[in-house]
Amino acid sequence: MTDNGANQQDLGAEYDSVNQMEDEVRAGKNIIILKRQEWKDFKEEERAKEAERRRRQERKDDDDARDQKMQDFMQRILATQASTTSTSATTSTTSTTTPAQTTRLPQRQIKPFKGDILEWTPFWESFNAAIHSSSIAAVQKFDYLKQYLQGEAFLCVENLELNDTNYQKAIDELKQMYGKPEVLIEAHLHKLNTLQPVKDMSDISALRSLQLRLQSHINALQTLGVDKSTYAGLLGSNLIHLLPFKLQAKWTESASNKVTDIDGLIAFIIQQVEAAERLNRLREQVAKPSHPTQSKQPQATPATASQLSVGARPDPAPQNGKSFKQKTTA
Repeated sequence: MTDNGANQQDLGAEYDSVNQMEDEVRAGKNIIILKRQEWKDFKEEERAKEAERRRRQERKDDDDARDQKMQDFMQRILATQASTTSTSATTSTTSTTTPAQTTRLPQRQIKPFKGDILEWTPFWESFNAAIHSSSIAAVQKFDYLKQYLQGEAFLCVENLELNDTNYQKAIDELKQMYGKPEVLIEAHLHKLNTLQPVKDMSDISALRSLQLRLQSHINALQTLGVDKSTYAGLLGSNLIHLLPFKLQAKWTESASNKVTDIDGLIAFIIQQVEAAERLNRLREQVAKPSHPTQSKQPQATPATASQLSVGARPDPAPQNGKSFKQKTTA
């Protein structure tokens, strides 16, 4: 009996030891599973961070490339402008050495300059041809200049005393503020980027205005030495979206529908506008207003002198159908 009790105690102790070992194994398995999950989460977080880092680097590279392209574009424009300005300065020096033949100013209208940078070039060309290049005294030129300046532009010369020395100072200050080539180029490019779209095909005046404004800014940029090829692609893609949907569809169906072909695109717009204008003129000629003829109402027969002397009334005008009294009694 004593041996049996001892065996049972040993078996119980061994059973408890096995259960404890199993609990430890299960706890170890749970720790392993937990560590594996933590490792997976860590790797996923690392991959997400790496992907985000690559995206940021790609965006930064794109921004840097775009900035570099813009800098290269402006450098080419300024280099071209510097060459054009040097040639113009040589021509101007040669022309100024030739004495003027007359002191009589031509009779012409010069539009006052109020400070709009896009109006400086036409103003200066008119003022230079009419007054600045003449042989009158500088003080007289300065007097004319003050008369043609208004608004912000007049403030540049308002406090300068009217004398020969200050005239050249005023010209230099105005050219410094409004005549810088890079500022003019930027202003015209901004105007091209902010042209208003035409939504309705029937709005012919808006289409014609868009075409004229487009050509005006392109011509000004060419005068400043900026070739159309430097901005043709960007301008063409923007210009397409300024047209009504029907014109966009016609352009895509045309044989030469390249967005980089600015001349072809402008020619297409001109062709469509002229066709619409001709159609409107034909419609106006066909649809003339018609005036309906009005039927003449019969007039009453005037009474004779003898009838008037006895108190007779003139005969009433003949009426068609029954009289009002007859109609009411019927």
